[in-house]
Amino acid sequence: LTLAPEAIMARTTTAAQAKATAAPRFVLHVTTGRTTAGEGTVVTEFALAAPAPNPTASAATITYDVPEATTVTVAVYDLLGRRVAVLAQGDVAAGRHTARVEAGSLAPGVYVVRMTAAGGGAGTFAATQRMTVVR
Repeated sequence: LTLAPEAIMARTTTAAQAKATAAPRFVLHVTTGRTTAGEGTVVTEFALAAPAPNPTASAATITYDVPEATTVTVAVYDLLGRRVAVLAQGDVAAGRHTARVEAGSLAPGVYVVRMTAAGGGAGTFAATQRMTVVR
């Protein structure tokens, strides 16, 4: 999974950069896709799973399935509709993908995780899941 520089918010840093600078707002760990969703199961449809754990006080993992190579955007929004993080943006391979959002710097409350994908033969896909941040 390749993310364009503009896909990552300005305050997002790596762990090494975080030690050298002020605490980052988000630290994203993205695992690239694989072709199966489990033992012998092939991904056949788009899906966005609920963040786990939910509610979260520190970090949540978001899993999404893509049945064919396509352009995907996975972003987190607050309830006012402001985008607070972009977890994935760009072309991805078919398979199961995960993204991790560090929620420790987010204000407590409810957020919306939204996935959109432009699937060639499958049409356009959009899904949302709720994520709650607690202290």
